[in-house]
Amino acid sequence: MSRLRNSVNALALDGAGPAAVLTKLSRQLDVGQDGRFATVLCGLFDQSSGELFLANAGHLEPLRLSGDRCEFLTTDLGPPVGVGEASYSAVRLLLDKGDTLVAFTDGLVERRGEALSAGLARLHEAASAGPEPLEGLLDELIATLAPGGAPDDIALLALRWR
Repeated sequence: MSRLRNSVNALALDGAGPAAVLTKLSRQLDVGQDGRFATVLCGLFDQSSGELFLANAGHLEPLRLSGDRCEFLTTDLGPPVGVGEASYSAVRLLLDKGDTLVAFTDGLVERRGEALSAGLARLHEAASAGPEPLEGLLDELIATLAPGGAPDDIALLALRWR
């Protein structure tokens, strides 16, 4: 994972957009040789305009909180990196002032023996409670969805545009 993270950083510093980052990243990992693959959600946000570009390599769709609305965004879902060379595309979204974007790993919502949709519904319900300070929102999501911990790693990333 550190190799992928460093690659993403280097590609982004060179000015590659989210789709180009994932396309180039897909050439650096091979599940046949490395025994691993990774899902990646890559974004570029312009804080002056609220414009967000997202490219998705097999990752769960992020959640957008906007006023009293809570919705999963739709991206162009590509294959995870490492399962073969791929080409990715980015979707363009506009955030409104005050909108919050929440990206998360599957460890937050997946439970053995349960449909993924049930975990996503729990996340939607917990996030719909209202926008609080970001730290409080993230703490509440973890406390609600993984009160005793989770069998898989959990990572949350949130962005609120002001």
